[in-house]
Amino acid sequence: MSDLKKEKLKSRLIISLGMLCLALYFVLDHYTNTPDFFLGLFVGLSVGLNLVGVFLMVKWLRRLTDKAAGL
Repeated sequence: MSDLKKEKLKSRLIISLGMLCLALYFVLDHYTNTPDFFLGLFVGLSVGLNLVGVFLMVKWLRRLTDKAAGL
């Protein structure tokens, strides 16, 4: 697998994990009596993972356009 495909897969995996943390937050908040600390932890993990995933996706896109332009 090329480096670009690995970077794309990695960024999508991290974004998916962030969305999973957010979904877990919603389920726990709605159906259980979970303390606010743990709910905040899931929200923080979700935001952090999604930001890292987006930054990796931007890095991948930048490398892809540089490769296409021949730079």
